Formats: sequence, C-alpha cells, structure tokens
Amino acid sequence: SGASFDWGTGHELQLLAWLRGLELMQVLDPADRPAVVLRVFERYLALMRRLQTTYCLEPAGSHGVWGLDDYQHLVFVFGAAQLVGHARIQPSSIHDEELLAEAGAGYPYLA
Repeated sequence: SGASFDWGTGHELQLLAWLRGLELMQVLDPADRPAVVLRVFERYLALMRRLQTTYCLEPAGSHGVWGLDDYQHLVFVFGAAQLVGHARIQPSSIHDEELLAEAGAGYPYLA
C-alpha cells in the first residue's frame, strides 16, 4: 500500500538465490559458504534491521500465526547449523544471559 511496505522472509530468499547464482557462476566457491553466512549474511541482517527500524517497515504476513520471526528466518537455519554438535551451546542456551553476553556475538542464532 501507499502507507506501508511489507518486509519478510521472501526478501531473504532473494538474497539466498542471488548468492547461489554467484556460486553457480563460480564467483563464490562452495568452500566460501561459512564466510558468506558469517560475513555477508550478518551484514545483510544488520542492514535490514536498520532499514526496518528506520522506516518502520511492517513484517509481511504479520497477521498469521506461524512466524518464528516476522522479518528474518534464515538466521535460525544458519545459526542452528553452526551450533550442531557444539559442546557447550545447546538450544536452551538462549535463556542463559551469561553465555549470551560471552559468546552471543559469534553466533547468529544467539545474537
């Protein structure tokens, strides 16, 4: 509408498709995936969160009941993948304030 602009997980899918296209064109190598998630995707999230806050963007489909996060979803997927088999950080760690302060910045799932 003229009064609002919806933002949501479809925009993340567009970024993922663009990154995959760069991989198919051999601009990125499959070995770059961890760096892409930890650098490119992290910067993308920071920019999107800034835009959402600055321009009061509404989450797309925010009236539904299934949204884990109205704006971002891939952070959960990438973050959970990064923590598979982690010796100390478990799913319940999101409630551990001390651990979040100590290690949160290095793990998208906890940020």
